[in-house]
Amino acid sequence: MRLRALKIIVGGLLGIVLLAVTAVTFLLRTETGAGWILDIAQGQIEGFEAAGHSGSLRGGLDLREFRFSAPGLALQADEISVAVDMDWFPFVLRLETLGARNLVVQTLEDADESAQAGLPGSLELPFRLEAPDVRISELRLLDSYGDELFHARSLTAALTAHREVRLSAFALDVEQGRLAATGQLTLLAPFPLELELKADLSLPLEEEPEPLVLDVSLDAEGTVEELNLAVNGTIDPPRFQPHSLSTRSRISQKGMETSLFELSGPDLVATGSGAVDWEESHARLEGLKLTVPGTDLEVTADLATDLETEKIE
Repeated sequence: MRLRALKIIVGGLLGIVLLAVTAVTFLLRTETGAGWILDIAQGQIEGFEAAGHSGSLRGGLDLREFRFSAPGLALQADEISVAVDMDWFPFVLRLETLGARNLVVQTLEDADESAQAGLPGSLELPFRLEAPDVRISELRLLDSYGDELFHARSLTAALTAHREVRLSAFALDVEQGRLAATGQLTLLAPFPLELELKADLSLPLEEEPEPLVLDVSLDAEGTVEELNLAVNGTIDPPRFQPHSLSTRSRISQKGMETSLFELSGPDLVATGSGAVDWEESHARLEGLKLTVPGTDLEVTADLATDLETEKIE
């Protein structure tokens, strides 16, 4: 009797496992299964919409006319594409590909209220997430009035997330040039952050046929509430020789303090320090010193500016 009961129990467990494997296979590898998951998502997740879909989660799923809204934020895209795989022990969710076409991110009027609520003590994921191939074509950021704040032709990235987010590759192509970055963010308060950013930009200037060329690197270290920034590189203005640029700053929710600013080249040497107060909309530049190499010309000044009226004191 005991042996028979044991066989029944083992057989039942194997049947449950087989049923679970069959169900997961159906959900991941068939278009019908993907549609069933999407129907549940649209019914249970407020603000989630998709006009239609094709493909399967495992082979590659395309969502048409994607919409998602949350407090302070709204997303929409002509198309979202994703291919999913997973490991079970330990559980790893792998987004083999994740793409979007014509992605629009808009901040909403209640964004400030959401920001005031602050971050929770932890944003750690209960499993490991891998996204080795993220590709977005045409990315736009809008304010709550619908005005465009930022536009990128393409974004590519590779990242993992669990107890921390590791960005192993990131590239952003904009009209003015290209940005590339690597870094990591720990998902536990106070959310330590390390970031290395490289920018190669050509910025148009009014009444100048040639652009201002920037080739700089930025190293950021600290937390999401307070960061130490170091910028080094070259600036190549039209009609002048390239100059080296170096700054050291600390940025927080209250403002930014720059302990070192140095621009040096054959045409001009400028040094100084300063600060910006976000709350008071006020900026000051202290100990500004300008010299022209090979001459006796030297200018020193302390400046203060009201950022709202642009009045200089």
